[in-house]
Amino acid sequence: PTPPFGAGGARVESVQVIGEQGVPTTAVLGGERVTLRVEVSAVRDVTSAIVGFNLKDRLGQVLFGDNTCLATAGAPVVLAPGQTAVAEFIFTMPRLRSGKYSVDIAVAEGTQNEHVQHQWFFDGALVDVLTDGFVAGLMSLPMQSVTLVAQR
Repeated sequence: PTPPFGAGGARVESVQVIGEQGVPTTAVLGGERVTLRVEVSAVRDVTSAIVGFNLKDRLGQVLFGDNTCLATAGAPVVLAPGQTAVAEFIFTMPRLRSGKYSVDIAVAEGTQNEHVQHQWFFDGALVDVLTDGFVAGLMSLPMQSVTLVAQR
Protein backbone atom coordinates (compact mmCIF):
# COMPACT_ATOMS: atom_id res chain seq x y z
CA PRO A 1 0.00 0.00 0.00
CA THR A 2 0.98 3.58 -0.66
CA PRO A 3 1.80 5.48 2.57
CA PRO A 4 -0.36 8.53 3.35
CA PHE A 5 0.98 11.97 2.53
CA GLY A 6 0.23 15.53 3.61
CA ALA A 7 1.22 18.42 5.86
CA GLY A 8 0.33 16.48 9.03
CA GLY A 9 -1.88 19.05 10.80
CA ALA A 10 -4.74 16.53 11.04
CA ARG A 11 -5.09 12.82 10.50
CA VAL A 12 -7.64 10.18 9.59
CA GLU A 13 -8.35 7.99 12.62
CA SER A 14 -10.91 5.55 11.22
CA VAL A 15 -13.01 4.77 8.16
CA GLN A 16 -16.19 2.68 8.16
CA VAL A 17 -18.50 1.60 5.37
CA ILE A 18 -21.93 1.08 6.90
CA GLY A 19 -24.68 -0.78 5.04
CA GLU A 20 -28.44 -0.39 5.17
CA GLN A 21 -28.61 -2.53 8.32
CA GLY A 22 -26.62 0.13 10.16
CA VAL A 23 -23.55 -2.02 10.82
CA PRO A 24 -20.02 -1.77 9.39
CA THR A 25 -19.49 -3.99 6.37
CA THR A 26 -17.00 -4.73 3.64
CA ALA A 27 -19.62 -5.66 1.02
CA VAL A 28 -22.55 -3.62 -0.28
CA LEU A 29 -25.17 -4.16 -2.95
CA GLY A 30 -25.49 -1.75 -5.87
CA GLY A 31 -28.59 0.34 -5.18
CA GLU A 32 -28.14 0.03 -1.40
CA ARG A 33 -28.04 3.05 0.90
CA VAL A 34 -24.50 3.38 2.26
CA THR A 35 -22.93 5.57 4.92
CA LEU A 36 -19.21 6.29 4.71
CA ARG A 37 -18.12 7.43 8.18
CA VAL A 38 -14.69 9.03 8.60
CA GLU A 39 -13.26 10.10 11.96
CA VAL A 40 -10.42 12.63 11.91
CA SER A 41 -8.37 14.33 14.62
CA ALA A 42 -6.42 17.56 14.75
CA VAL A 43 -2.70 17.49 15.49
CA ARG A 44 -2.57 21.30 15.56
CA ASP A 45 -5.21 24.05 15.33
CA VAL A 46 -7.34 23.52 12.20
CA THR A 47 -9.46 26.54 11.26
CA SER A 48 -11.64 25.02 8.52
CA ALA A 49 -11.58 21.22 8.34
CA ILE A 50 -12.55 19.40 5.14
CA VAL A 51 -12.99 15.63 4.85
CA GLY A 52 -13.34 14.00 1.44
CA PHE A 53 -13.28 10.71 -0.43
CA ASN A 54 -13.02 9.17 -3.90
CA LEU A 55 -14.34 5.74 -4.86
CA LYS A 56 -12.07 4.04 -7.42
CA ASP A 57 -12.37 0.95 -9.57
CA ARG A 58 -9.74 -1.79 -9.96
CA LEU A 59 -7.89 0.34 -12.53
CA GLY A 60 -7.65 3.29 -10.14
CA GLN A 61 -10.21 5.37 -12.03
CA VAL A 62 -12.17 7.72 -9.79
CA LEU A 63 -15.86 6.89 -10.25
CA PHE A 64 -17.23 9.46 -7.83
CA GLY A 65 -16.37 11.32 -4.66
CA ASP A 66 -17.36 14.22 -2.47
CA ASN A 67 -16.17 16.32 0.44
CA THR A 68 -17.61 18.35 3.31
CA CYS A 69 -16.50 21.76 2.02
CA LEU A 70 -19.86 22.99 0.73
CA ALA A 71 -21.78 21.47 3.65
CA THR A 72 -19.65 23.44 6.15
CA ALA A 73 -19.04 26.62 4.13
CA GLY A 74 -21.42 28.69 6.28
CA ALA A 75 -20.00 27.37 9.55
CA PRO A 76 -16.44 26.06 9.14
CA VAL A 77 -15.46 23.24 11.49
CA VAL A 78 -12.69 24.43 13.81
CA LEU A 79 -10.63 21.82 15.66
CA ALA A 80 -8.18 22.23 18.54
CA PRO A 81 -5.20 19.87 18.90
CA GLY A 82 -6.46 16.44 19.96
CA GLN A 83 -10.09 17.22 19.07
CA THR A 84 -11.92 14.83 16.74
CA ALA A 85 -14.66 15.26 14.16
CA VAL A 86 -16.78 12.73 12.29
CA ALA A 87 -17.84 13.16 8.67
CA GLU A 88 -20.67 11.07 7.24
CA PHE A 89 -21.46 10.72 3.56
CA ILE A 90 -24.81 9.02 2.96
CA PHE A 91 -25.53 7.93 -0.62
CA THR A 92 -27.00 5.21 -2.76
CA MET A 93 -24.24 2.95 -4.05
CA PRO A 94 -24.45 2.99 -7.85
CA ARG A 95 -25.13 -0.30 -9.58
CA LEU A 96 -21.50 -0.90 -10.46
CA ARG A 97 -20.04 -4.04 -11.97
CA SER A 98 -19.56 -6.57 -9.19
CA GLY A 99 -16.03 -6.42 -7.84
CA LYS A 100 -13.59 -4.81 -5.45
CA TYR A 101 -13.40 -1.04 -5.16
CA SER A 102 -11.15 1.19 -3.08
CA VAL A 103 -11.78 4.46 -1.29
CA ASP A 104 -9.24 7.26 -1.01
CA ILE A 105 -9.78 9.30 2.18
CA ALA A 106 -8.47 12.78 2.94
CA VAL A 107 -8.56 15.48 5.59
CA ALA A 108 -7.63 19.01 4.59
CA GLU A 109 -8.00 22.61 5.75
CA GLY A 110 -9.25 25.62 3.82
CA THR A 111 -11.72 25.94 0.96
CA GLN A 112 -12.67 23.91 -2.10
CA ASN A 113 -10.26 25.86 -4.29
CA GLU A 114 -7.52 26.72 -1.82
CA HIS A 115 -6.58 24.21 0.87
CA VAL A 116 -3.77 22.39 2.61
CA GLN A 117 -3.89 18.60 2.41
CA HIS A 118 -3.13 17.35 5.92
CA GLN A 119 -3.44 13.63 5.23
CA TRP A 120 -4.43 11.68 2.13
CA PHE A 121 -4.81 7.92 2.25
CA PHE A 122 -4.79 6.05 -1.04
CA ASP A 123 -7.00 2.97 -0.66
CA GLY A 124 -7.96 3.89 2.91
CA ALA A 125 -10.88 1.45 2.71
CA LEU A 126 -11.80 -1.46 0.47
CA VAL A 127 -15.34 -2.50 -0.41
CA ASP A 128 -16.84 -5.34 -2.43
CA VAL A 129 -19.75 -4.12 -4.53
CA LEU A 130 -22.26 -6.76 -5.57
CA THR A 131 -24.83 -6.10 -8.25
CA ASP A 132 -27.80 -8.31 -8.96
CA GLY A 133 -28.39 -7.74 -12.63
CA PHE A 134 -26.89 -6.65 -15.90
CA VAL A 135 -24.42 -3.76 -15.95
CA ALA A 136 -23.41 -2.31 -19.31
CA GLY A 137 -20.43 0.03 -19.05
CA LEU A 138 -19.02 1.12 -15.71
CA MET A 139 -22.42 1.28 -14.01
CA SER A 140 -26.11 1.04 -14.71
CA LEU A 141 -28.48 3.89 -13.97
CA PRO A 142 -31.63 3.44 -11.91
CA MET A 143 -34.27 3.66 -14.61
CA GLN A 144 -37.43 5.64 -13.89
CA SER A 145 -39.31 3.41 -16.32
CA VAL A 146 -38.56 0.65 -18.82
CA THR A 147 -41.34 -0.58 -21.08
CA LEU A 148 -41.83 -2.76 -24.12
CA VAL A 149 -45.29 -2.72 -25.68
CA ALA A 150 -46.32 -4.69 -28.74
CA GLN A 151 -48.01 -2.49 -31.35
CA ARG A 152 -50.89 -3.62 -33.58
